Amino acid sequence: MPTKPMPIWDKRMFELIDYVIVNKVKGITGNPQFIKAIGIPTLATLDQVKNGKQSFRPKHFHTAAKYFDISMEWFFGFTSNMKRVNKETTVEELLLQALLKVRKKK
Repeated sequence: MPTKPMPIWDKRMFELIDYVIVNKVKGITGNPQFIKAIGIPTLATLDQVKNGKQSFRPKHFHTAAKYFDISMEWFFGFTSNMKRVNKETTVEELLLQALLKVRKKK
């Protein structure tokens, strides 16, 4: 029996998990730390989502978006930009973010 494709929002959450762990965002280096940060009760939940038995809950997306400064539009496939663009960010702050990204790539 063919399995149902994973919804984009769940795929994007797994992309975020990988991104956070690889880049050690907020000191997170593994799945246990990530799920604790956004309120997922157990590691088994990740397996259930991967196996198509459940989906991440809205509160997980909301918490992840706030904690990691992620765009909700990205989670749901409306943009390819993972990071939230804060309309209140000053030009100076945006420039600093760009400079830090350039330095990171070197």
